[in-house]
Amino acid sequence: ALEARGEAVDAVHLNAGFADPFGTPVNPATGIEGMFQAMHVSHFMLTELLLESRERQGHDGAPLRVVQTSSATHHLCALPYAMLPTSTHAVVEAVVGYAPGCVDSKYLEVGSRRPTSPASYIQSKMSNMLHTLELPRRHPGKVTAVAVDLGWVSTNIQPWMQLAVSPSDLLWMRFAQKGVKPVVLALTTATDQLPSHQFGGKKAGGFMISSLGQVSAPYQYPWWSGLAGAGVVENDKRAAALWEASVAWMAVIAGSCKAPGASA
Repeated sequence: ALEARGEAVDAVHLNAGFADPFGTPVNPATGIEGMFQAMHVSHFMLTELLLESRERQGHDGAPLRVVQTSSATHHLCALPYAMLPTSTHAVVEAVVGYAPGCVDSKYLEVGSRRPTSPASYIQSKMSNMLHTLELPRRHPGKVTAVAVDLGWVSTNIQPWMQLAVSPSDLLWMRFAQKGVKPVVLALTTATDQLPSHQFGGKKAGGFMISSLGQVSAPYQYPWWSGLAGAGVVENDKRAAALWEASVAWMAVIAGSCKAPGASA
């Protein structure tokens, strides 16, 4: 409808997400684990479709601002391994259910196609970070990508958060008015006011804004840079591999959405 009116989307907040402790089955139409499909693949598809729409309209204005709700839990993809000697990593992986960096080739080929596991939420949030990192590289000059960490925020999503004494009243969680601050900053900060981070000295990547409103490059904490197998350079490779896999998933989902008998 927007395209028909000659209008384009200037900013999008990708906020689809859930944590299902009871497990989410694989989507039978696509073969993708449900949590990962909702929290990463749907974000990827919507962003690409918006960019395609802007391209068809000959949009030459400001880059599309893409804001993704990630989570500080993505740091768990490195922390258990960074804290323990390499000789224990096989045991750590067996316990936590994911390899260093979470989104490796094994996960992309096998793990993303299995029913939800306790690690699925963390792997999906890590994928949000990798997507943010890779977006400006794949669409140079057309996208400003920002991932945000909201912290632990009390909302009306769950009934237990709506009790007479809420979790935020007890200081367990942040009030929504404070929790939304990183999103507001990500959507409204002028592009020229965002720091210009370079990754590998060659390609500009995305940014992240913490729950406290601090802007930085992804994966700059010591547990990332000091961890063999999950460091900054390795995450650049993971971001590229995730992108290629996402392109393939997008084609699968587009095919599954066609009406029976529809031509390509």
